[in-house]
Amino acid sequence: MKIETMPKTTFTICVDLDGVLAQPCRGEYEGIKDPVRGAQKFVARLQGLGRVLLHSCRTNKKVHHDAEKQIVEISRWLDRHDFPAGVLIYVGDGKPVARAYIDDRAVACRPMEKDDGEFFPEFAYDDAVFETEKLLGLIPADE
Repeated sequence: MKIETMPKTTFTICVDLDGVLAQPCRGEYEGIKDPVRGAQKFVARLQGLGRVLLHSCRTNKKVHHDAEKQIVEISRWLDRHDFPAGVLIYVGDGKPVARAYIDDRAVACRPMEKDDGEFFPEFAYDDAVFETEKLLGLIPADE
């Protein structure tokens, strides 16, 4: 296994497996689906920015009864599909500490960002609710 050189300022970038790097599993954790086209290059680009930490419900013992087996399966899947070396696999029950989170089920909410020098948290909250409704399938995704 080759060792990757990290940038001098190393950020941790948390990346979801199913639906981001691998085809969505639709709630079934039997086997990992094929990689999404371009996923390996995506990971390599992220590694140019910082440390890539793979986060998945598969490795959470509270969610998956054989989390240890899943960790081995994920590692083999990364190798089998020629992902860059150096991808770390998060094992834990809570949210990992990271500077950025990339997930197919995420909704960004940044109420403290300024727009023209002023804060408008209500707009950020409205946008987050709207995006959550789309994610849940309560309104059409193309609205």
